[in-house]
Amino acid sequence: MKEIYKNYYKQCRENANLAQEQAAELLQISIRSLSDYENGKTIPPDEVVEMMITIYHTKLLGWLHLRNTSGLAMKCIPEVEKIKSEADIFLHIVFSEDGISEIKTKIKEILEDGKITPDEQSDFEKIQQQARNMIGRLFSIAAYELNFK
Repeated sequence: MKEIYKNYYKQCRENANLAQEQAAELLQISIRSLSDYENGKTIPPDEVVEMMITIYHTKLLGWLHLRNTSGLAMKCIPEVEKIKSEADIFLHIVFSEDGISEIKTKIKEILEDGKITPDEQSDFEKIQQQARNMIGRLFSIAAYELNFK
């Protein structure tokens, strides 16, 4: 797990303005268990994280949890990058907008005939990777907004 997001369970709880005792009660777990999750001693089961997402009102927690605990998710879900300042947010937005324009043009060309031909497959895979990168940038902005600084 990346060090910058090591305490994302704690950060999300704090962003929800819940004390550890309150959160543990709502999650129906012990304070010790919650402390262990927040300090990286143990990984919470998916069922607990699902409850955290609901109670803390943030789906980003599910993203971070999956990305950092599942080998498959690490391969499929874009990484959330650390954003250092508000200026970085604007750069992420600009890069995402540039990417959308480029992807739109290429996808129209590839899917114009309703199928992906073997000679278009490589370009299509590049587009998929660009889309994953854009999603990662956008989630990085969301993480910054949640004070993952």
